[in-house]
Amino acid sequence: MLGGGGGGGLTAATDWVGKAWVSRLVPRHEQGRAQGLFQGVTSGAVLVAGIWAGLLWQGSGRLPLLASGAVGAAAAIFVLAGRVDVPEVADPEPDSDVVDQATAGI
Repeated sequence: MLGGGGGGGLTAATDWVGKAWVSRLVPRHEQGRAQGLFQGVTSGAVLVAGIWAGLLWQGSGRLPLLASGAVGAAAAIFVLAGRVDVPEVADPEPDSDVVDQATAGI
């Protein structure tokens, strides 16, 4: 019982970091779509991790452990080989169209 609460507390304490990161990566007019995609992918990853953990509890757990190691090794090779591009941070300045529309009624 306490372990589950601790995990929820960690999520509550760190969830804003991912949202802030995504908000810096995309332009202002794409924030809704980007935040929704980020939350959807994150939730999907949590679901897959839960199913994967359930598989680990069944039997000896060797197959999920070996598959996880293989996927991690492949990801490390791609990153180290430079095949994964790290996106640049979007310009934090607001779009002039958005500013013009917001100040039009003033």
